Amino acid sequence: MTGIWAGMKARGIADRNLVCLTGEGRTLEMGFGDFIAAFDREIPVTWIILDNQSYAASGSTATATTPLHAMTRIFSRETGGKNTAERKMAMMMIFAKARYVATATPAYVKDLVVKVQEALQHKPSYVHVVSPCQIGWMYRPELGVKVSRLMVQTGVLPLWSFKDGVFKRTVRIPPAKVPVKNLLDLQRRFENVTEADIADIEARIERENTLVDAMERTLNQPKVTVSY
Repeated sequence: MTGIWAGMKARGIADRNLVCLTGEGRTLEMGFGDFIAAFDREIPVTWIILDNQSYAASGSTATATTPLHAMTRIFSRETGGKNTAERKMAMMMIFAKARYVATATPAYVKDLVVKVQEALQHKPSYVHVVSPCQIGWMYRPELGVKVSRLMVQTGVLPLWSFKDGVFKRTVRIPPAKVPVKNLLDLQRRFENVTEADIADIEARIERENTLVDAMERTLNQPKVTVSY
């Protein structure tokens, strides 16, 4: 990305939008170095991650964002599914010099469109789009939007944005969230989970949403830039 930006400046086209649209495997694992360096150097890029929570091209093997207990090509039923929790990359990017960070999913199209528009205006920016994968997640083809929506309604995927120091939820869910079992039951990659696993997942959801609420309460003042 550093080289692309240098080339744009050399060609006199630095006023154009620099957008990188990639999957989570290539960016957040194999190519993490050049990805994070772009933000460290404050290159004015809008980086959009399409996260299907697996390396789909290699038969749905696990990535850093594959959820805990999900079965993949390597983490089978016999292993109890993936034995580590997923990386919360969007949260990490708040502290990685990004001016704008957001989470999104296709079921909430207007929310997604607004976030991409905001990201283009506040660079460097990062938009993490969780994109259901019918093959890897093993749900019926007609359930894609429902799965996407349930991720939000169960609290698995809080939708929020962070812009110049201000953090806010963009889609609110009622205190009585939809039980996560309703989401897991639609995906055969979770057919191995036990009642104890579900209780563990619910507890993790509660902790993350408590953190999101606390961040919204406290990160509510625009960042002030001081010149010396």
